[in-house]
Amino acid sequence: MEDKNASCPACGELEECNLEIPYALLTQSRKDGCKVCEILHLGISEFLVGDVGDIESLVLSVDISLLVTIKGKAWQDHPMVEFFTLRGSPCPWSKIGPARHISSNSSSDECVALARKWIRDCLSSHVECKRFGKPMLPTRVIEVGESDDDVRIFVNTGNQREDYVALSHCWGGAKPTVLLKSNLEAMQTHLVLDAESKTFVDAIHFVRRLGIPYLWIDSLCILQDKDDLSDWEREAPEMSTVYNRATVTLSAASSVDTRGGLFPDPAVRAQRQRFVEIPAPSASALSTTTIFARGRQRDPTSLEETVHSLGVPEIPKLRSRGWVFQEDHLSPRTLHFRPEELAWTCANCSQCECRLRPMLPTMVPTSHPFRGDVEVISADPDAREKAKRTLMFNLYWPSIVMDYTRRELTQPRDRVAALAGLAKYMERCTTDTYHCGMWYEDLGFQLLWYVNRAAGGQAARQAQRHDLSRRFKFPFAPSWSWMGVPGPISYYERYPRNRTRPHPDVVSRDAVAPVGLVVNVGRVPLVLEDPMGPVVVAPLMLMTSVVPLSYNKETRRFNVARYAIDDFSSNGLRVYFDVESDEARLELLGEDTGDQYVLILAGRWEGEGFTILAMETVCILARRPFKDELPFAVLERQFQERMAALQSGGDATALDEWALPDPKSSYFRVGLARGAGSIDGWKRAGVPEAEKVFLL
Repeated sequence: MEDKNASCPACGELEECNLEIPYALLTQSRKDGCKVCEILHLGISEFLVGDVGDIESLVLSVDISLLVTIKGKAWQDHPMVEFFTLRGSPCPWSKIGPARHISSNSSSDECVALARKWIRDCLSSHVECKRFGKPMLPTRVIEVGESDDDVRIFVNTGNQREDYVALSHCWGGAKPTVLLKSNLEAMQTHLVLDAESKTFVDAIHFVRRLGIPYLWIDSLCILQDKDDLSDWEREAPEMSTVYNRATVTLSAASSVDTRGGLFPDPAVRAQRQRFVEIPAPSASALSTTTIFARGRQRDPTSLEETVHSLGVPEIPKLRSRGWVFQEDHLSPRTLHFRPEELAWTCANCSQCECRLRPMLPTMVPTSHPFRGDVEVISADPDAREKAKRTLMFNLYWPSIVMDYTRRELTQPRDRVAALAGLAKYMERCTTDTYHCGMWYEDLGFQLLWYVNRAAGGQAARQAQRHDLSRRFKFPFAPSWSWMGVPGPISYYERYPRNRTRPHPDVVSRDAVAPVGLVVNVGRVPLVLEDPMGPVVVAPLMLMTSVVPLSYNKETRRFNVARYAIDDFSSNGLRVYFDVESDEARLELLGEDTGDQYVLILAGRWEGEGFTILAMETVCILARRPFKDELPFAVLERQFQERMAALQSGGDATALDEWALPDPKSSYFRVGLARGAGSIDGWKRAGVPEAEKVFLL
């Protein structure tokens, strides 16, 4: 006799959490009357790309809801299908668990309630998101009031503390209402916004519904007068603090400008969040329930993306903006108004509208390393924790540089300013010191940056937006810093590997380790009160090996001068010039290039299977100052001499340790070079291992 209690040979009545079902077997079981196989068939048929006959098997996994991956006989980009019920709805199969429907509009009551819950839970129970009471209000905020008639600019003349929200948005090509000296007094009575300011209007309404009294928007809380930048110069350096102290930041990720509003287009969302309803017997077998199926282009359990939909999640225009970079990194809590769904990030977790379970970072707090309250973190007396945080931030920094320099800045001069807030945060939270886009305790590796004009994808598009022919005008940054160079910056992977996840543009399997010793580095900022800003001088002294070069104009290649490095080949030397003008100046040299250019040993290429001495060298390509640059070089040396005297305190021994290199050993960086022979080859050629080098 047939065992009526036997489970289905295909799906096993979902008793197992993870299994792979041959589709032919599922089809037969469906015909034999299996309700689960019928539900699976109906769900995947709705979102299948191509013909049913192309399906080979279904891979089932459980993460509260049931996730089904479609494997085809031929390669097809089939979406994953999620099967779920609504919370509180009975279901006879426990593996098909609850999830949330996504609202057609992020302004819905459901979204407001969910946002309030996320904020409340974070403030009350997330240790990583701890803060010392309510934050100090910025200089100016928008008082949202109980109605639009009550909206006004509030000036914090004292030390008032209260919850407030910050807005992160794109200006785009719109011309929204802005704060000016001429309208400040009127706006303190009543703030009226026009059609170009729809994002601001939506933000005010949403903040009011959150029950938070104040909102900060840059263009309405900082004076925007073009003929008087004094307020901007005073308030802009504080923007990072504004975002870091905010109770929550609203990210207008669905709009390309202020006319687009805060909330995404409901029609676009409905298309991306299409679902099908499948009737099914309830747990009591006396009634029916509904199981829902929806397509997911990517695995909803993946940490790579916070939002989910039938299509590939859209990269927000907001993420391409340079100024938004530190807003995103420093905001302790952020609500993302994405086209796909409402999402949340904080130092503890990421959450989305569709799923009930938070997505916890795999290495807390590496995934959100800067979101903690700076007042709380900097007050931590534990020296070991501070040292650990310093190491973590430094390991993360090269990826930050790569991401940041691939973003857009309307004004190139903002390259320094738009990262200054993040630098201030790191200095307060670590034991390290910031120097022109780099950190002293990891300076050996961070000097190994390069501009790769052959890079494709996003880097190439970013390069097209910049004039790569010359460095930024003085005063800006020293030659050894990427801050003074336009365009996207790249790093190699760090050795040892896998200490952090590298930037997506790092494609090599090999890695680089620093070589040489950074003796000291100084900085004199253009504005003494702004040490993170542009610098007048920033000399850097290294102890390392130096090899002079000659340049052949006919072959347009460098050759080693003075030393006979037996494994050096001019054809194998790969040079990445920082800017085109540095490369062009080679053609202006006379016939005798002498020792005008040198290779400064800075790293070794950690190829797989090589011993350390056989590693390929990674060098800074540098040149001596030209005649028109000699006054600047003298200024740098005078600063270094003064610095040496102060550091030595009159101690002759200490002063000797700070002794300046020979003037002929002062250089400007012009690029990065690989393939100049091996470290062992340099040793065999008798290249000194500890020469003093001065980079300007």
